[in-house]
Parts: sequence; structure tokens; C-alpha cells
Amino acid sequence: MKKKKNLPETPEEILSYVTPHRMAAWKKKAEEGLATYLFIMSRHHRHIAWCSHCRHFVRLRASRHRKETVCPHCGSTGEQIHGWRGYSRLHDRVIVCQYANADGALIAVATYASVYWHRKKVNREGGWKLVMPWRIRPVVALDSVSIFRYGEGGVMACPSSGRRAAAGVTLDHVMRPHARWGCYSGMGTGTLPLIRVDEASISRAVAGTPFRYTWDALSLYNRTVSLENDGALKVLNRIAEHPFASEALAKMGWRTQDVLARANHYPKLINWRGKTLRAVLRGVLTKEEKMWLHDARPGACLTSDILKGWQELRKKGVQQTLLPDMAATGYGSQLYHNLPDVAPSRVMRYLKKTKCRKEIYIDYISMCRDMDVDLTSKSNLFPRDPDRAHDAILEHLHTKMALEIQEKKRKEAQAQDSDWEKHRAAVERRYRFTADGITIRVPEKLTELIDEGNAMHNCVGTYVRRVASGSTIVVFIRTEDTDERLGTMEIAADGTHIVQARAAFNADLPQDVQAFVDKFEAEKINPIGMAG
Repeated sequence: MKKKKNLPETPEEILSYVTPHRMAAWKKKAEEGLATYLFIMSRHHRHIAWCSHCRHFVRLRASRHRKETVCPHCGSTGEQIHGWRGYSRLHDRVIVCQYANADGALIAVATYASVYWHRKKVNREGGWKLVMPWRIRPVVALDSVSIFRYGEGGVMACPSSGRRAAAGVTLDHVMRPHARWGCYSGMGTGTLPLIRVDEASISRAVAGTPFRYTWDALSLYNRTVSLENDGALKVLNRIAEHPFASEALAKMGWRTQDVLARANHYPKLINWRGKTLRAVLRGVLTKEEKMWLHDARPGACLTSDILKGWQELRKKGVQQTLLPDMAATGYGSQLYHNLPDVAPSRVMRYLKKTKCRKEIYIDYISMCRDMDVDLTSKSNLFPRDPDRAHDAILEHLHTKMALEIQEKKRKEAQAQDSDWEKHRAAVERRYRFTADGITIRVPEKLTELIDEGNAMHNCVGTYVRRVASGSTIVVFIRTEDTDERLGTMEIAADGTHIVQARAAFNADLPQDVQAFVDKFEAEKINPIGMAG
């Protein structure tokens, strides 16, 4: 990490900002972040409960296990727990992120709180005794401490214990600030801990500091986005390290505020070291574009794809394609790369006129290229009904893919014909049978299995390998005169029984065909199988 002259460099220097008074307040706030339970431990006193939030015994009007109830003493809402019904898996944990300022620095502290409500201890007789919930205290410890200095950046102290739970471990590792909640994903409970951000504390912390110029400019929505999973650490670090770019984006309007709040979605699109708005956005904004960015009314967003497309057009010298039109139609980098020789204005006019979503149109153009469709033709490039054209080309593509799969299967089947020839004659001799105008036909080539599967709408086309190797036997049921398909029959390799005999679509055989199969079974199927 690059050294910053006013930033602390060691865990001890970072932890010097954690005073006992602050730590006591942070621990209390972390405990309040844990879930609330109303424990009822006596079957005989079902209306007396102990609240884990205010730690008082209270009287309830109704008693029902796992029912959500408001504590009459503190007003917090929690679940009722009947102790005799069992609560051995009741384990709560939470990461609470809080903020403060001191000595011109902004402090961000993550505290980890955990409590196992089902705990036992050894009694005098050497047995186990359940500890009552009101005798259990949550464990609260520092998870990490981050320090931010405006114009320089941020630094974090956290445990070097890797992915293991870090509560209570010495903060001995210094790094760039980032959310630590992912380190708790491997604790074995199957769920991540809750993450709570004290929003009021961050507003108090930035007050009176240069951070307020950016944080106060953010819309309520983008503040919320920044606080998700403690993403505020990244935003605060960016403000501290690149104050001009951050303030420019925050004050330009809610659309660029979204870029700041979700900066990880805009890799390398923003020049954070830029000292002018043009340098920050990597392009010159027109007066109309600035007005659109400042517009507070809800509308189309400035996505990373649109911003990248705008930058690429500006780099190519295209000035007449404006951000409002691009955002309204969804025209961005993807469409620009898919149709590099088509004027952006033509594409945007088409999307606006047909009200076609850009995802549908990009998908359509991509499939046209896969099908070698002539896109120099206007009727193909700009179909009148894009949704119908998309569905039609998708159907053609599926047909093409199905044919390619069939062709691959046929080639694989042809390659195994030599194996089938080794025992085909024996199958023909053993199972040749005709009665009542119906006959058994043994396939000459394995590709006939694929044709049979397609015609009868069953899965016999997938039996090629098994038939070729002799692990099963498949024969066709046909009319004697016209060779009409009546059914498909599978016989066990040892000839002892019929595995299945089905009509088209795997339906039951017609009555006359089933009678034929019964005669066939009586005469041809026996324990000896293919012997003789």
C-alpha cells in the first residue's frame, strides 16, 4: 500500500482512535443489533417471559411458540420461545457498522456480536445443566477499524486470521478498507450474519468535515445504495482518496451519484485522478447533457454500458450522439460493437419507434450473424416487428442446432455399426416373428434407432451405444404389408423378459398390437434367452 503521510501505518496507531468510551457505546449498539427473543421457560407460567433486548421479565397476554410478539416493557418485536420445545440451534450473530470522527479523521468501526442461547454447564454431580437465557451475555468484539483522511485515502486494521470468525482476535493486519462480512460465511450455520449500518452515526460523523460536501450531496437513494453491505467503506475511501472526482459526480446529479455509489460496476470508466469534469468522465459533456444529468426527475439511468458507449463515440469524434437519447433507447457499448458500421442515430430512431428493448435487439442481431443472415438488407437489419423477428430467428436457430445434434448422433451411430453387425444376425434369427398382419423387424443400421426415436417421439435414439455393445436389444413393431410403425420394444440382453413395449409418445400399445406382443412373448421369450 502506498504510504500516506497523515494516515496511521500500524494496527496500534489505528487502534489508538478506539477510546474506552467509544468502545462501550459501540458494543452496546452491536448488542442492540441482535435479534430479540421472548423466552418462556416454564410450562406452568406460560405468560411470564424474559426479553433478550431489555433483559426484563414481562407478562404476555398470549403464549405461543415462535409467535412474533411486542415486548410490553421496551416495545421491541421478537419471537416467543418455549424452552421445553427446544431451541438448541438458536444462534444469532450480527455485524454492526458505526461511524465517528476525531482529530480530523473519519472513523469506521465494525463490531461483531454473537450469542448462543442454548448453553449447558457441568453441575456438581458431573452432569449437564441448561443455563437460563437471562444468565447468558452476548460476545461483542471489534472486527475492524478504518481511518479515512480527506485528500489522502483510508486504511484498515483487521485480523489476519483469514476466513475464520474473527471476533476477539487481535487486529494485526493493515490494508485498504473493505467490507469484512464475507469472512464469516464459513462458520457452519449456512447463513451469513446480519449486517446493520448505523445511518445516523455516519451523518453525524461527516458533519463539520470536508466529507460532508460529497455525502450530503448524495440523494437518499444513493446513500442507501452506499450503505448496503457496508459499501460505504468503498465510497468513503474513494472520497478521501479522490475528492474532486467524487464531489463532481455527487453534485452533477442523481445519475452520476449512482456511478459513485456503484463504482465497482464501472471499472476503468471513471478517471478518478482527473482534475476536470471532462477528464473524470473521459469525454466532453454538452449543455444539454449537463442539464439531463442535473435533472432530478426519475427517468433512464446512466448504466456502465451507456457510459462506455458514449466515451467510445466521443473518442471517435462523434459529438451529435447525446447521453439522454442513448439512455432513453439503451444504446451503448454493446450495440456499438455489434453494429459498428451503422450510424448510432439510425439504431436509436429504430429502437424508439418500435419500442424495442435493446437486449432483444442485441440478441436478434447476434442470432442473425450465427445464421448468416444478410444484415446489409434494411428489412433484416431493422425488421418491422422486432419481437416477432426475434422469435422467428430463435426458432430457426433452434432447428439448426437440433439438426446439427442429430447429424452428430448419426455419425456416432454409423461409427458403431461394425459392433452391431457382430450379433445382429443372431438377434434376427432369435426374434423373427409374424402374426395377425404384424411383424417384428430388427434394425439393420444403428441410425434406424435415431429415426425411430424421432418418428415415435421417444428416447430410443439414445440407446445406440447399449444396442451396439449388446447390453440391450431393441426391435421395431411394424405392419407386415406397409411397414407402418406401431410400436418399439426393448428386450433384456439375456432374452428372459420384455423390458418395455410402447406406442408413439410412450403411450400404451393399442389392444391388437398388445395381443401380438403377448403372442410374441409366449413363443420367443424364455429363460434360455438367445441360446440356440
